Parts: sequence; structure tokens; C-alpha cells
Amino acid sequence: DEQRLRGLLREIAQTPPGDDVLPARLGKSLMSAYEALQPPGRLGFLSILARQDVDLSTVRRSCQNLLAAEDDCRAAASLRARGALREALEPPSERIIGRLAQQPGGLRFLVAMRADLLSALAQRGPFAEAAPPSPSLSPPAAGSSAATAAAATAAAAAAEAGSVASPLAAEGGEAGEGERGEGLRERWRALDGSLRRLLSTWFDQGLLKLEALSWETSP
Repeated sequence: DEQRLRGLLREIAQTPPGDDVLPARLGKSLMSAYEALQPPGRLGFLSILARQDVDLSTVRRSCQNLLAAEDDCRAAASLRARGALREALEPPSERIIGRLAQQPGGLRFLVAMRADLLSALAQRGPFAEAAPPSPSLSPPAAGSSAATAAAATAAAAAAEAGSVASPLAAEGGEAGEGERGEGLRERWRALDGSLRRLLSTWFDQGLLKLEALSWETSP
């Protein structure tokens, strides 16, 4: 359900760099749960993910530190402040996307998720029937044992991860919670921009390996 997916997103965003075991388990649970959702539920998930925005108070504080360092002509402090500002400007949604991309089948999942997002923005296919968008998640189709198992796995993984302070949003919930209409669509557009930018980096021609098709290598 909605709270379980929110918990999974939170745990993935909080995982420290270098921890590869926990993100793999959480990512697999999250991808399974998303794929089991119907179009309205997927819209709800995309809305939740799109709201994982930067902490504006941290951004303001980082800007103030940078300006103070520049005014005092402190080169080392200025460099540290720039690094802190870059980190503050990275929304948790992008950290989540990056974590998912590292998992087996993660890139395929992100490409399919972006296709859902583009369909929602264009209001075509099954997503046209789900408009206007709602942040609530619809339950999976009746009789879907796989969806039930995925939700249970997601809850167990989030519970085992423990509870720590959430970097996803300030007190009171995700940024823009309760948005509808054009405000929510603007967040979808921003999420699509992040996906497009990150996918274009990962699919750069310098990172691809070309192989000649043959009877041995063809799927």
C-alpha cells in the first residue's frame, strides 16, 4: 500500500554509499510492487516519487555558507561550501533512481517507468482513464498473489532496515503534498527531466558495448 511504498523509498534514499546489500533487497521489492500496480496506482507512486524534493532549509543554509566564505575570501571554506550546496541540491528522487539503476534489471525498470510517466503526461493509453491524477495508490488487481507477496516483502525489508531520520522531506510530509492538477504535473515534468538526464548519461555511447549479431549471441 501507499505507506509501504513510501517506506521503501525512504529506506533506499537513506542507504549510505557503499552499502550494496540492502539497496538490492529494497530495490527488488520496490520494482516488484510497482509492476504489480494498476495504472492509477502507478500514477500514485510516480506522484510520491516526484515529491521527494530537496530540503529548502538545507539549501538556504548552504547558500549562506557559500556567500559568507566568498565574502571572507576563504578559498578552502568556499570549496567545502560549494560541495555541500551541490549535495543539498540533489533531490532524494535522483538518489533513489540512481540506486535502482544499479540493481539487476534496474535500467529496464526505469525505462519502463519513464514510459508510464510520459503516457501520464500525455494522458494516453490506460493512464488517460486515471486522470485527474491522485497521489493515493490503487490496490493491485484482484487475485494477484504476486502483488500481495511483493507488498509483504516490501514491508519486511523496510522494517528490517530500522528507523532513522528521514532525508526525504521536512516535517509535515513530502514537499507539495496535496497538490493536484498543473502543480503535480510540473513535478512529473521535473521527474521526467531527472530520468532523461540520468538515462542519457548511462546510455552514453562510450559506456555501451557493441557486439555483432550471430546465431550464438542472438536472444
